[in-house]
Amino acid sequence: MRELLIVGIDPGATTAYAVFDINGKFMLASSSKEFDLNTVVRQVIAIGDPVIIGTDRMKSPEYVLKLATKLGCRIYNPSYDLKVGEKIAATRSLKLRNDHERDAAASAIYAFRDCRALLEKADKFLERESKHHLAGEVKRLVLLDEISIRAAIELAEYEDETPAQAEHHEKVIINDELVFLRSELRKYIKANRQLKLSSQLLELQKEKALKGMATVEKSAKSGKFDQRLKQLLSFRETRIARMQSQLDSAKKENERLGRELEKVEMLVLVEKAIIAKPGAPIATEYLFVGDLQNASRERLQKLKPKAILHYGPVPPGLKNAFIFINASQLKLEEHDHFVAADKKELDELVKKSDLLARIISSYRSERHTS
Repeated sequence: MRELLIVGIDPGATTAYAVFDINGKFMLASSSKEFDLNTVVRQVIAIGDPVIIGTDRMKSPEYVLKLATKLGCRIYNPSYDLKVGEKIAATRSLKLRNDHERDAAASAIYAFRDCRALLEKADKFLERESKHHLAGEVKRLVLLDEISIRAAIELAEYEDETPAQAEHHEKVIINDELVFLRSELRKYIKANRQLKLSSQLLELQKEKALKGMATVEKSAKSGKFDQRLKQLLSFRETRIARMQSQLDSAKKENERLGRELEKVEMLVLVEKAIIAKPGAPIATEYLFVGDLQNASRERLQKLKPKAILHYGPVPPGLKNAFIFINASQLKLEEHDHFVAADKKELDELVKKSDLLARIISSYRSERHTS
């Protein structure tokens, strides 16, 4: 696994970055007036796998937001803009060429201090569970994706499987369900992280547009208001309204993804039976259809479910083709592509339904032959 990195950045006419490993050890610092975004990205990923970008500003500069988006990193912001004296004190032992590298290094150091307690907690947890071989991936997931240590271990163990273990898992339905949950968890984590960065960029662009609008309005008050300025003012008003609408939508989506992320993370950690809906990205042992009135027998037979969970009556044309479980007998948790139920309760209901189906089939067979 590539070395995990914490990167401090100081953007400006001269851009500087400083790189530390995940244990807070200084690796290098560099600065140049020629550093554009792509150059910094290229140089950083040549060193290792960046997980956190640190800035010395309470509010991330646009450059930092764009860099974090390109690198897929989480941003650390201090609770206030760091003072020069604090940055000097934090970097006194390091050999740095200029104030820009000093500020970048201080940003990374403060980022490390912020996450140090969590990293130590992860180490203790992994040692207690005898899973220290997963330390790199677990720390990456905990820092980058902000999930619990236990959920990170679940995901890391799956990534760490040998080909033989993976082949074995393909034959076991419950592991197929966990594969689905893990993929859902990763999907929500990534979308949530990107949406947060997009929201911050929108906020920043909105602020810039508002400042520009204030300048235009000032010109209008001073009597220097011509048709061109009037058009510019109208354009900026429209742009700000559009940004606000995008921002509101992004915040709502972020909240929704956050809720979904919590649900899926919870399901990864407990023994739940996962029942796919038609069209879900993975097949599971059971299928949830809901209303069977418009269900296609041919389509259901292709899916080959062990049992079908549903509400309402079963159409006559389907009755003898599958085992049916009335979903009202279970407490279901509904998600976009699946529902979750208590595994023991579901297994018990399936056993009873299967036994009943065999008794009826046997009875019919006897009646037919007598």
